Amino acid sequence: MDLHHPARQLERRDLTDYDLLFAMARGHYRDIHRMGNGSLDGKLYVFRQFDPEVSSDGSLPAPRSAPDVPDPYYGGPDGFENVYDMVERTCRRIVDEIAAGSLP
Repeated sequence: MDLHHPARQLERRDLTDYDLLFAMARGHYRDIHRMGNGSLDGKLYVFRQFDPEVSSDGSLPAPRSAPDVPDPYYGGPDGFENVYDMVERTCRRIVDEIAAGSLP
């Protein structure tokens, strides 16, 4: 699929067009889950479920207990750097999970 804009609102067709969906906040997860009428198991996750600092034993926390990605604007002088580090380490784990065949 060719995207012509770096950011856009999620569309219903995205639920079938993409193999993985990551919500950056639990509220967004709930909204997307409702959009999919419960048919998104194994496809929809809260992004920080994969954050290595959230689960030290390597297991995935439930979506309802995974923390949100905070808005860096409100994180003080280091807010953007902290969120960048969080996103980078979490993306590394997601790529590892895909490579291991644990994610589509």
